[in-house]
Amino acid sequence: EQIYRQVLAIDAEHSKTILQLGVVRYLQKDAVESEAIFRHMISKDYNNPDVFVHLGLVLQSSRKNYSEAEDMFRRAIVLDPRNTKALFNLGRTLEHLEQYAEAEEMYRRTVSADNTHSGAYFNLGYLLQFEKEELEEAEDAY
Repeated sequence: EQIYRQVLAIDAEHSKTILQLGVVRYLQKDAVESEAIFRHMISKDYNNPDVFVHLGLVLQSSRKNYSEAEDMFRRAIVLDPRNTKALFNLGRTLEHLEQYAEAEEMYRRTVSADNTHSGAYFNLGYLLQFEKEELEEAEDAY
């Protein structure tokens, strides 16, 4: 964190450093500062899907604000339709919102973009097994 702050003392608008500082603060469980950093980034850089993904993660996990998190992940996907972090986390968010059909679609899009994404396979299997009771298809996903 200290190195990122030193870089920002030299160049306060260095976007990659600001993004990394936001990630560090998020990992340190400082949702307030990380959210402020990511919102600042959005006001400066509308074309970086990672910023939307990270803000969505803060909103989803720390704030439990699933509707705004959904919006952030969707904005990231508009910028990068194969962004597996955005697709996967949109699926997780949609599950919280009990929008299971669309969550399933997001998990399928995730594994289509990255066929090694074990989290998406697991969540897809779980969704198919427990929410849709499609046991054979769930077993294939697991």
